[in-house]
Amino acid sequence: MVLHFLQTAVYNTRNTLKKRGAVDTEELKKSEEYWIKEIQKETYGSEIIDLEKTQKVSDCSKIRSLVPYLDDRQILRIKGRLDESELSLDEKQPILLPQNSKFTEMLILREHTKNFHSGVTTTLVILRRKFWIPKGRQLVKKIIKKCLICRKYSLKPANQITA
Repeated sequence: MVLHFLQTAVYNTRNTLKKRGAVDTEELKKSEEYWIKEIQKETYGSEIIDLEKTQKVSDCSKIRSLVPYLDDRQILRIKGRLDESELSLDEKQPILLPQNSKFTEMLILREHTKNFHSGVTTTLVILRRKFWIPKGRQLVKKIIKKCLICRKYSLKPANQITA
């Protein structure tokens, strides 16, 4: 089913681009939401089923301490100490993304490059406005360490040894 959806999405995107020339913001939001749901189902499938049935996760769940819940669009979010603050919903109750996902890595890389190859802290702060990634700092460090542009500009010049 997922393969059929992907083929349809690729076909529709190609035809849309030929007709209109660009993808609009609403289509991008829908596709991001779709992939978030798919990644969450893949990684946190049992927790999502528990939440749909009993409104809480089992005691043996790895994400139990994050107090997860499903929002009205069936996206897995976490609760925290910021519930009474005046921040936006995304900042108070961020979307939970798995650490070991290619989608999460691509999201980190997108924010890193979109913000002019910002460092670990800045990239993490920007991501945390909407998402929560367990062990996120470690993952952001790993992704930025692989960034060729950042590696190129952080290299120190070699010393020439004269004989």
